[in-house]
Amino acid sequence: MDHIGKKIQDIRMKIGFSRQYVSKNICDESTLYRIEKSLQLPRLDVLQKICHKLNISVDFVLTPDLESKFVHMDKIKKLCRESLYQQDFDSIQYLIEEAEQFISKYPHLEDEEFLRFVNWQKAILIHKIEKKADQAETAFRKLLYKNKIIREIDINIANSLSLVLIEKEEFKEAGSLLRKSLKALDSNNMIEDKSLYPRIGYNMAYIYFIEGMYDSCLDLAHRVQYYLLANHLLYSKGELYHLIGIAYEKKNDLESASIYFADAVSAFSLENKAIFLIRSLRALAEIEHKRGKIGEAIKLLDHAMEKVDALCDRPYAEQLAKKIKHTREQCAN
Repeated sequence: MDHIGKKIQDIRMKIGFSRQYVSKNICDESTLYRIEKSLQLPRLDVLQKICHKLNISVDFVLTPDLESKFVHMDKIKKLCRESLYQQDFDSIQYLIEEAEQFISKYPHLEDEEFLRFVNWQKAILIHKIEKKADQAETAFRKLLYKNKIIREIDINIANSLSLVLIEKEEFKEAGSLLRKSLKALDSNNMIEDKSLYPRIGYNMAYIYFIEGMYDSCLDLAHRVQYYLLANHLLYSKGELYHLIGIAYEKKNDLESASIYFADAVSAFSLENKAIFLIRSLRALAEIEHKRGKIGEAIKLLDHAMEKVDALCDRPYAEQLAKKIKHTREQCAN
């Protein structure tokens, strides 16, 4: 019954009440101390009065498993979200193992949303770790009941499915899922994961780009940009700036393209994403070449080659080096 005293102490301290205040007209302060330290069980009438003063139910204090189950499930979900935000799939694997142990401990667990959450994370691992896109697609479709996208978990699953479809170049269905997801986000005020809107928005903006709808791409990408700034988020900031840069390039707005490719270079440098940094350096060099700034373009390509030389994946580094060489030849002509 140690949980009784711990819950009373946790709630009291969270509210900011002293033991003296809580115990007044109920019991001695020393008695409340012993209750909180699990050295003494309170009489029912004393417990009722303490709970009344703390504005909590007696059932909440007496129930050991209900509160701890929800806290543990929330902890797993929060850590999975953070790992997904960082694209840390190894950590997700460990967390799913912990979740499965938790589920096996409570075989009659009836939290349908938590079970869906765990299966969603498993499907992500099938896609990202096992590289089995078809199997992951099947898993996501099973989890997305009748393509209904209403709750936060529905939106997350739809986004993951859309990523598989984008990978398979099935852009029409991916776009349909993402549009429904954006609509669901607009009508849902209870979204916990602040990175969900930028993830959905970026993917939809990318599809607009693929479809040649550059104005729609830029409109949505800028909305995502403002959302990131307003919520102090860094999620895929470099990728977003790079996308905006290539959209402006398609519209032949070279000055704006240069600004956003430079922002992408800065973001990738801070995030230490070497391959993305090389890509943006080369893209920026091509823009500067088109603007007649040959010297600046050569400097950018030199910087990109320095990063290529530091890559551990030598076959891929050679591919990047060839692309940089090609761009350098263009600058020389």
